[in-house]
Amino acid sequence: MMTVTHMCTRRKDLERIQGPQFTLTRHFVENWIRRVGNEAHINAVKAIVEGSVLVQRGQKFLNGQGITVNTLSIYWHPELQIVIFIDRYENTAVSVLTGDNAPWPRGDFKRLVQPGKERHMEKENPI
Repeated sequence: MMTVTHMCTRRKDLERIQGPQFTLTRHFVENWIRRVGNEAHINAVKAIVEGSVLVQRGQKFLNGQGITVNTLSIYWHPELQIVIFIDRYENTAVSVLTGDNAPWPRGDFKRLVQPGKERHMEKENPI
């Protein structure tokens, strides 16, 4: 459930993205063409982000060495199966992922265990 703080932060992020300064990086455009299959348009990306779920809000902080680190905002659109990474401080779409980027087919989450190498807990005799 979204709290009031989360809703306000999301609204501010969306207002920033809807502004005239929003850009797409070359990396984003290349990945969009290769992964989504058509040309990336700023207005289409804005509309997709507006209808997406905010998974992670980007943050800016100092690491242990005093260097400024910027994490990306992550937006997920479940119907289109698209994940978009946005730098909210530079107001730029950085990268895009689709369901085709998954290393295995959906629903195939079998644990790969070699015979004879079960975990220690599985070898113990039940009481």
